[in-house]
Amino acid sequence: LEEGRRATAFEQLNVDAVQKNVNRFSQTVFMLEKGLPHNEIVPKLKQSVQDFKQGMPVITSLRNPYLRSRHWEAIQELIGRSIVRDKKFTLGNLLELKIFQHKERIGDISTQASNEATLEAMLQKVIELWHHTDFRLVPHNVRPDIMIIAGIDDIMAQLEESQVTIGTIRGSRYVTAIKTQVEDWDRRLGLFARTLDEWMTCQRQWLYLEQIFTTPDIQRQLPTEAKPFSQV
Repeated sequence: LEEGRRATAFEQLNVDAVQKNVNRFSQTVFMLEKGLPHNEIVPKLKQSVQDFKQGMPVITSLRNPYLRSRHWEAIQELIGRSIVRDKKFTLGNLLELKIFQHKERIGDISTQASNEATLEAMLQKVIELWHHTDFRLVPHNVRPDIMIIAGIDDIMAQLEESQVTIGTIRGSRYVTAIKTQVEDWDRRLGLFARTLDEWMTCQRQWLYLEQIFTTPDIQRQLPTEAKPFSQV
């Protein structure tokens, strides 16, 4: 276990496999304690396995795929040492940094990275949704040169859902890393909501008046009003 763990390249470390090995060695030590007479080797082996087992949460935290440069900088500041994560960097090199004593804080940083990644994914989903959303326009039944927004209920539902998602992201304590981008999209969606509301109000009023002013009787009775409307 000692030799294997130290020689393993950190970036290729399979945490699940390491955990299985630790459990296997723990079981082996237990069997040795029961099957062998008292000796000095088994207690040392047991202590070695226990020490490594206690450090597994740190190793798991550091193998978090959502750790970004900013998180590694925070970890390096915490331990007071620089970590060069190249191909030559092994688990043994990591253990020499005596990081186990910072288990709780490193766990917090890893948790923060995971939650930030979740928020980033939520924001990206909203962005991608609107980048691929088009208005469905249909020609007016009388004046085909005029296009009318159709399927507005779907757009409104999507807008409301996106605003709720952005609100959820903004309310998270892990939003700091993407706060500027989130606030930008909050403004965009708010502006779009106000614009769309005004647009639909105008469209509804126009459709209502269009039915009135295209009626022959109204055109005869209100020629002064009907003529300008025909140019709208």
